[in-house]
Amino acid sequence: MMSFKLDTAALSNSGQGNFNIADNAEVGDSHEAPFKIDVHFIDDSLTDSQKSIFYKAADRWSEIIIGDVPDVFDRSFGYIDDIRIDASAGFIDGVSNIRGLAGPIGFRSGSWLPYYGSMRFDTADIADLEESSLFDLILHEMGHVLGIGTIWENLGLLDNSSTSDPRFTGASATSEYNKIFGLNEASVPVEAKGGSLTALGHWRETSFSNELMTGSLNAGLNPLSSITAASLEDLGYVVNVSAADSYFPTGSNDNFIIRRGYGTERIIGFDGIGAGTSPDAATLSEADILLFEGEGLTARHMLLNQTNKDLVITFEGISDVSVTLQDFAIEDFDNLGQGPGTISNQGNVIFVPQGFEATNSFFEFEGIFEDVFDVFNDDWEKLHVLNKNTVTFLNALDNITSGFDASDDVINGLDGNDVLNGLSGDDLLRGGHGNDTVLGGSGSDTLIGGSGNDFLNGYGLTLGEFDVLEGGSGADVFALGDANSPYYLGNGYATITDFNYLEGDKIQITGSASNYGIEFQNFSGGLATDTLIYFGSVLIGVVQDTTNVVPTFDFIAA
Repeated sequence: MMSFKLDTAALSNSGQGNFNIADNAEVGDSHEAPFKIDVHFIDDSLTDSQKSIFYKAADRWSEIIIGDVPDVFDRSFGYIDDIRIDASAGFIDGVSNIRGLAGPIGFRSGSWLPYYGSMRFDTADIADLEESSLFDLILHEMGHVLGIGTIWENLGLLDNSSTSDPRFTGASATSEYNKIFGLNEASVPVEAKGGSLTALGHWRETSFSNELMTGSLNAGLNPLSSITAASLEDLGYVVNVSAADSYFPTGSNDNFIIRRGYGTERIIGFDGIGAGTSPDAATLSEADILLFEGEGLTARHMLLNQTNKDLVITFEGISDVSVTLQDFAIEDFDNLGQGPGTISNQGNVIFVPQGFEATNSFFEFEGIFEDVFDVFNDDWEKLHVLNKNTVTFLNALDNITSGFDASDDVINGLDGNDVLNGLSGDDLLRGGHGNDTVLGGSGSDTLIGGSGNDFLNGYGLTLGEFDVLEGGSGADVFALGDANSPYYLGNGYATITDFNYLEGDKIQITGSASNYGIEFQNFSGGLATDTLIYFGSVLIGVVQDTTNVVPTFDFIAA
């Protein structure tokens, strides 16, 4: 599915715009409709067939707006009933970027309803558009001239405009929005991205997908929804909402580009690849796609959390972007293939390689979905993850699951009281919620307990292990030894990143605390002083950024 960018023209409220008016302009109007849209072609830049599409678009808006508005006398044009639109084509920026610029220029005093506007299209683009696509493009830009997205702020209908969650507060549009999406919200989400000519002037694409008045038009249908029709009522027009197109928030293979700095994105009606490993053709035809671009937006850093009925996607160590898939089950979210590193055309996520920019053309490539993560079905109880060197998300059960030997596994326990074992390799294991036992095995591992009272043991009986242990919230136990022997006696140690005696954290050792010594110095981590733990003269543990470690209280024997 391809889409292209649409923008409203940067025309001031004083009516100043760089458009010429020809005395011999050709005129078309919206026939005998109560609301008349007079389209004036100010030069010969448009063909007769293209002009006919302008008339068709004017007729369509006149089916929505059914009430007359007061005539206006303009010194240049005389009396105008109800709106005059000057249309032309010319160079804007070349092929496949901004295809149209449009906006109102003259406004009625007091109501802000436009009486005069302009539409200009890029000649490099419109000649290549099929008739249906050109109609949608013209219909979209004509909507801006009528005031959609261009007079919202003037009427006080745009809220949170300086945040990542701008909203349109018109009561009629909000009512239709809630009906269609099954919500009970106080406003309608507005686009926050795309630059000054797209943001704050369109419906939010991650919510509305292919609706006509989002910032991009898509191949196929772009319905003029009852939300858009009702928004015109909020602007002051008399409208027939029932004349709107049928619109459903779900669609076939919708694509969502997510970048660093985008804040919180909420997507309604997202279609997953489905549970299991063999989705049927109908599921594949509807599956939607998230395209993540930016440093750290990788499968290794991705975190999935089922929060009530929603799936929340975040990335470890990153706070400037997240995605919430409303009413979506985690087991339906996956990329499929024939094993780690393989690619297919079946999946929900594309991780854009460093050095590349996310564009809609990414979705046209076959085999772009790399099989880099697996998601367990809700009822799976498997002793091993599915693939080596792969990111795996388990489920809410009490899982007892291992990685593979000689494999760098990433295992996410999610909910449940899990037992995770990385075996050999440099593993990343996250316990998630619950009271988890997290075992790294041999290799240099990173263990994260998450919430709950967790037990973390990174040691695997080999030399040169440098493990990182992060307990998270709860009373956690960090293992530096067992009943038989201290760990890390041969060129290695464990780094404990978040020891907190106030939460009840403990450090497990072999035998008596009197056999161990501690030293304070800034060894690693932040600027704060660390606690170094020795067995004899051998460093076996570093407790980062704290000196609140008292062996007689905080050490426990295995």
